[in-house]
Amino acid sequence: MSEPNSKGEMEQKLAEMGSKIDELKGKASQASEERKAELDQQINQLQEKKEALQQRLNDLQEATGEAWDEVKSGFQSAWDELNQAFEKAKDQFK
Repeated sequence: MSEPNSKGEMEQKLAEMGSKIDELKGKASQASEERKAELDQQINQLQEKKEALQQRLNDLQEATGEAWDEVKSGFQSAWDELNQAFEKAKDQFK
């Protein structure tokens, strides 16, 4: 993802990730019981990362000036981590 320039862009990326996580949940529900437990754990970790990122985004409501730059940078780092975790989880479905 290129660096977000607005809160709206950040919200859009989080919504897209939420949809991707929901797709993984659907696939995990069709896995064997043993495999499902492992996949569910990874999905839960993705959800936690997404929720933490959502909280950072909520902090933007109060951010201005320099604070915006810090929040934007923090969002980018957290987004990169979430996206890497998603790709790793998605690979488990291949």
